[in-house]
Amino acid sequence: GVIYLISADPNVDEDPDDEEFLKESLHRGFVLGFGKIGFCFLLGIFLPLFLATGLVRDEMEKGTLHYLMGKPIARAEILAYRLLGYLTMVWPYVVVLVLLTSIVTGFLAPGDQLFRFNDMAIWLGIIFATCLVMAAYGTIFCTLGVISPRFGIWIAIVLGVWEFAMAMLSLGAPTFPLTWLSVSHWGIEIINCSSGIAYPDMNLMIATASQINWGSEVVLTGFYHPPSVVQNNAFVSLLISVAILALFTVGSLFIGQASLKRKELN
Repeated sequence: GVIYLISADPNVDEDPDDEEFLKESLHRGFVLGFGKIGFCFLLGIFLPLFLATGLVRDEMEKGTLHYLMGKPIARAEILAYRLLGYLTMVWPYVVVLVLLTSIVTGFLAPGDQLFRFNDMAIWLGIIFATCLVMAAYGTIFCTLGVISPRFGIWIAIVLGVWEFAMAMLSLGAPTFPLTWLSVSHWGIEIINCSSGIAYPDMNLMIATASQINWGSEVVLTGFYHPPSVVQNNAFVSLLISVAILALFTVGSLFIGQASLKRKELN
């Protein structure tokens, strides 16, 4: 016996454009997938593999390291300076490459604005993650070359296969404990945290796409996961991920320096 009157809110779009929603979800999936696989993993591991493994090993094999040892400089400093030279070469290259990609996608991406400035937060996270991953891989591969000049490159390749498997596993199951032992997992985790900050409505978009069955939720869930270290806290998870990657880098540097100090040059 009670009559209710339901009035529509004129400030709410109750019938959103399906095509715009689909383009937005595919764009976010592209940014995350390209950032995680193209930049953070592929560039992050292949550049160090080919450039950092022989930083000191080649000097030892060619015999030119003897001349450096005759200078009033510690062996540990030689390794550190080699790594600094490697980073000053690869970091600007990655920064420029990611920024160019962000500019192109910013103008071509869907939206009402001429340029999508809100995407810059995720692109900066991709730059930050890639640079940290390249520092960690570069130090690890260089240390392997110092420890075993003959087999260091082969050990690095095996490690690269392991990291590839952990990266693929981190994309599907980031909470799996085994992935926490890899460098690639923490780089991907930084991008997840950055995407959570840049796109706070990501979970809502995934839930909406799943209910409508457009298929775009497959792209989003394939490349996006909430922070796995500290649930519902992207900032703390980001700090922890940065600290662990720094620990990988510093720990490998100390091991490489200790090995170079004890190394007898023929």
